[in-house]
Amino acid sequence: MDLEFLQSELDYYPVTIHQFLSAPFALAFYHLSITGHLHLTARYIFLMFGGLLLAIVSMGHYAMMVLIPAVFAVVLIHCLKSRIVHKWTFLSQMTWQTLCHLWLHYKEYYLQEATDIKFKIALSSLMLLTQRVTSVSLDIHEGEIKIPARKVQQNRFDADTLCYSLPYLSYMLYFPALLGGPLCSFQRFKTHVENLKKSDQKCIAKPLWSFFYKCTQFFVLNMLRVAVRNCVSVIKHHDQRSTQWNVPEDIFMIWTTALMFRLAYYSQWLLSESLNNLVGLGLENDRIQQSTLSDTDIWTLETTNKISEFVRVWNKTTAGWLRRMVFQRSKVQPFISTFIFSAWWHGLHPAQIFGFLLCAATVKVDYRVHQYMVPLTARSRFLRLIYKIVTWMQTQLVIAYVLVAVELRTFSCVLVLCKSVCAVSPLVYILMLIDNHEIQQPFSKAILEMLHINTLTFPRRTKLHPYMRLIYQQLSSSETKDSATTEGTLVQSFRSIKVPEYDNPGWIWFNISKLKPSMVAAELVLLRRTLHPKSLTVNVTIHNIGLEGKNLTISDPLDKKILNLSELPSSGYDTFNVSTILRQWTLDVIGFQFQFTDDSGSLVLHDALTQSLYCLDTNSQDEPLLVAYRLALSERRKVAKPFGSRNNQRSSRENRWKFPRSRDISGECKMHPLYVNLQSLKLNNWILEPRGFYANACRGYCSELITEKGNTVTISPAWRTVMQNITKNQRWHCTPEKYSSVSLMHVTESGDIFIERIKEMSIESCACK
Repeated sequence: MDLEFLQSELDYYPVTIHQFLSAPFALAFYHLSITGHLHLTARYIFLMFGGLLLAIVSMGHYAMMVLIPAVFAVVLIHCLKSRIVHKWTFLSQMTWQTLCHLWLHYKEYYLQEATDIKFKIALSSLMLLTQRVTSVSLDIHEGEIKIPARKVQQNRFDADTLCYSLPYLSYMLYFPALLGGPLCSFQRFKTHVENLKKSDQKCIAKPLWSFFYKCTQFFVLNMLRVAVRNCVSVIKHHDQRSTQWNVPEDIFMIWTTALMFRLAYYSQWLLSESLNNLVGLGLENDRIQQSTLSDTDIWTLETTNKISEFVRVWNKTTAGWLRRMVFQRSKVQPFISTFIFSAWWHGLHPAQIFGFLLCAATVKVDYRVHQYMVPLTARSRFLRLIYKIVTWMQTQLVIAYVLVAVELRTFSCVLVLCKSVCAVSPLVYILMLIDNHEIQQPFSKAILEMLHINTLTFPRRTKLHPYMRLIYQQLSSSETKDSATTEGTLVQSFRSIKVPEYDNPGWIWFNISKLKPSMVAAELVLLRRTLHPKSLTVNVTIHNIGLEGKNLTISDPLDKKILNLSELPSSGYDTFNVSTILRQWTLDVIGFQFQFTDDSGSLVLHDALTQSLYCLDTNSQDEPLLVAYRLALSERRKVAKPFGSRNNQRSSRENRWKFPRSRDISGECKMHPLYVNLQSLKLNNWILEPRGFYANACRGYCSELITEKGNTVTISPAWRTVMQNITKNQRWHCTPEKYSSVSLMHVTESGDIFIERIKEMSIESCACK
């Protein structure tokens, strides 16, 4: 391993110099803001021009790599509708960043030229900008940030629009986070800037104390890193004289190299956080030494014995961004997709791809290892101590191996690491990655039988309608799990079809041959896709079209609504109550037609208006949807509302025998977590939600009965005689006491989506019986 390369990478810190030089400007901003010398617009301009100046000084002409996508992102945010803004913003930002990374690959690997340090600074700043841009666009997409419709419709930038865009542009370029620092959400940034003048309790001493405290930590960590580097230099010099392969030295070299990288990260994170603290960000909880906006948790990172915990805590705000951006939104293998996207975001260097895939594999195995080992070591403190020491050492070696690969980036580094004895540590975990379905196979078989799924065929469509995801989230809330009235099929949804004989473009048809008689309510769901530029309201009625032989029948109005064509509904969808068709249901194929009227009377071209207002494409993910419910619509809305405290809803019935809550008796009967991963059971082609659930298991021995105070139960002589006569086959066993149901959303062979509640799928408590 090239030690000179490591020294140059870790010692040359132009970013640190620029951050220290920007500290007086951050302090001046905070002082002028809290004293009232900067009004709100001036605060945004100060932060934005500070970022612009810092970009030019630190990056030179490469500053355009950051400024162009920042401005372009603000334009997209104010020109695109909330439904599509995240998709196009994400694609444009990642495309620009990927092109910049490809240019770096071309320079380093093909031309083999040294890359300008200013280009590297600009590329690092661009990666941080990607976080802020995509975070804002996703907030808009999810409705957390509202962009007025008139702003989207104008598609022009006048003085009013520029003033409205100023907070967004300031957020993209504000100088405390331009070169590094934790990811701060736009809402938090905006709230902080607006409230700087409102609090009389703020003083200049708070950010100054936090800044000097973290700068002291920064210098201490850097001194420690220099000491480690000198130690590595001595070992490297000794290793060059020796011709034998020394296994301990090989392990120590990789571990200490990774330690240097970790210390460099810790110090940079602390410096970046201190710069944010100087402008007041991260001190909102009035605790000076523990920032609410932080990436650094050194104690947890250095003491944890779980690889999964290390990955979650390492660079916490970036880990949260990846979780929100990919893991929670990916429909195909979200776990591995998150690590693949992380490698893409970092630049797709050969060793980075190797490192992130290796990290994904070890994290997956780490969950299983701890899930299996914790119950085995629960009875003995000595075994728990040995278990924690061994797993801590394993965590340190695996993380060191992965971190060195990710940071050194080149393919030659991968070859060197593969020859190292340290490769044994992650290799042990990789060999354990083979799936073991002995426990989960019964669950798989049971689920298939309960849902009547034929695995020899595949569903025609597996795309999940966004409205069905919303319904599933409402029904699977914890407050409704114990409801006995919601067992079985809860919701059936039917996608629109085409009827060639009656191919009227404004008519909407559904095949409801699979509709269950237990459904009592139904609604038609349509995505509103157009807005009228002026305020305009129309009355709309929906009618049922029935097929009786070759004749068509049109019913009386099923539902009436007044639509404001200049405003979108809050969910983006117009819903119409068509429950009447369930009481008159005799045909497998039904249709719907809309009729419109305004104040002047009936409007013509009903079908053309329907096509203009709504998305009727049967190939679209947002196509028309007919949703049938087991509950009446009024009852379903009550279920969707938040409930009171769960403690108030619990039954007053208590267990006959209870184990003490004040102490954990090792080996006693209790519930152990058992996660059933539906993705690994190859059911993801059919089951859309959830990706898995906790079935849990009851394990442990049943000793003599114990009361809350830890004393044995006093029982009557008659009951004592009964217990003495119990045979071996009648002794107490650790068995489930309480179950809960699980909601599953799955696809049928025809491509329709149903939601079913399966009872007694998860154990909630255990007892000796």
